[in-house]
Amino acid sequence: MNLIDPARRALRHALLACALVAAAGCTTISTAPDPLKTPPKANESVAVVSITGNTAQVTAMDVVSVTRLNADGSSGNSIFNLTQVAPGLARDTSLFVGVLPAGAYEFSGLSNSATNQFLHMTPTMRQRVGHFTIVPGTPTDLGRLIMTPVNTNVVVGRSSTITTNLPMMQRFVPEQAQRFAGTTPGGWDGMRTSNDRVEEYARLRPVGADNMVELSDGRVVAASRLGSLLIRSTEGYWRVLPSTGLESLLHVTPVDRPDASLIAAGEFSTLLRLPPGGDRLVPIDTGDLPPGNLLFVDGNDRTGWYIAEQSGSEVTLFKSPRLAAGTWTPVRKESVARSFWSGQNSLWIWRTPQGLAYALSTGQIHALDYASGGWRSQAAPNGSRIVMIEVNPTGSLSLLTSPGGGFAGVFASLYLSKDQGATWKEIKSDFNVKVAPPYETLGGALLNPGGVFSDRELHASDDGGKIWKKRSPFALESRLVLLPSGKAFAVDRGLHGLFSVQSSADEGATWKTEYSNFDAKAFEAAQKK
Repeated sequence: MNLIDPARRALRHALLACALVAAAGCTTISTAPDPLKTPPKANESVAVVSITGNTAQVTAMDVVSVTRLNADGSSGNSIFNLTQVAPGLARDTSLFVGVLPAGAYEFSGLSNSATNQFLHMTPTMRQRVGHFTIVPGTPTDLGRLIMTPVNTNVVVGRSSTITTNLPMMQRFVPEQAQRFAGTTPGGWDGMRTSNDRVEEYARLRPVGADNMVELSDGRVVAASRLGSLLIRSTEGYWRVLPSTGLESLLHVTPVDRPDASLIAAGEFSTLLRLPPGGDRLVPIDTGDLPPGNLLFVDGNDRTGWYIAEQSGSEVTLFKSPRLAAGTWTPVRKESVARSFWSGQNSLWIWRTPQGLAYALSTGQIHALDYASGGWRSQAAPNGSRIVMIEVNPTGSLSLLTSPGGGFAGVFASLYLSKDQGATWKEIKSDFNVKVAPPYETLGGALLNPGGVFSDRELHASDDGGKIWKKRSPFALESRLVLLPSGKAFAVDRGLHGLFSVQSSADEGATWKTEYSNFDAKAFEAAQKK
């Protein structure tokens, strides 16, 4: 079933509240209480389930709906909404705990308030997932559900990788875990069905290619979902590099260590390494690092290791003298809380030749020198807010700024800095509406995507922005990535279920699709129906 757009969501909820059910009146919708606030009664018990999404259409779901079944196994007219616990600890994974009356249930819907999207589970989807039973006094741990696109549709299935939520609860919500300690995962009225291969399907087609970097041997690697990295051979072939978990990876750093050729970090404090010559990521002990989303990892054994971690609306930079089983000390803390006046606040962080640097939407840029431990700070030009910042393969910084609020557009400005932000040169674009900073290629050309109200194109300038010419068509849903070797990539955002990565060997003049989650067989099967 397609994810429903915002205009139809209100109608869907209204219909859901008064659905037509056999011999029933209006459907009742209740919130399954938090057991810490409302302990279960004699005829109730507690259920827990987690959901991981392999889609950029939504972030972590914040409400899951279950429908109580009638005695004959048909869908009843009582719907219970379980709300997310510990929100903000993951981008794509959410955990739900709630008190439910005794009886048999099926999952009926998932919703995400940030994007105003609701997934109504069809009868086929409900049958695939199966039913579960709440037994009074017996906590029910349903493990993990997986949600993934199949072209422009979305399907849900049960995970065979994560069958219990106890380890996650013990680390991130220990107060909830106490009730489930010593219990056996279960509650499902039957084994995972033979036609439920949603997890296996999703792990073959992870959506996302974030923080794309090059390894010393010329291969390219990017962070993706479902515990995976995407890795590109020097011939241009992509494959999935998996781990044992399902958490989304958010950052990858090449290293030269006896035990690792790269380090990956992600949601739920996931920290992984790839052994030299290995084909599977393995966990790294995070020591006393508090729980959160790991946005960045870098460093060395001589000057120490750094991890940027987001928990709720705060990002904290930690340092440890060692990576594995580290003792992590907070170095800096920044807020990314949404502001009424300026909208969403963001933080960008990247490696520099001397250490690391990060920028804030507020317009501040901070750089750390690993060897000396000293910080250098400067503001964006004219005290403007930063909408987007990019690090070019030449080492220069590209900036898209706004005079105020969270908008770019016609009031935005483009800048380029050759000295890590100490001074800036304004770049004039020929697009009236600015949506991206000016990217600088190894050859010194400037590239700028645009065309909000005209043809979506990539323009190029060989004279510092004085004269611009069309270089190629370019979808604004894609992100331009330039690497130190000269390789260029257009990474689709996957906002409509379909996700792809294109490459260019001529600085954006021509493009070739190298990776896609498009399923031709599924498309052909849908066309025949």
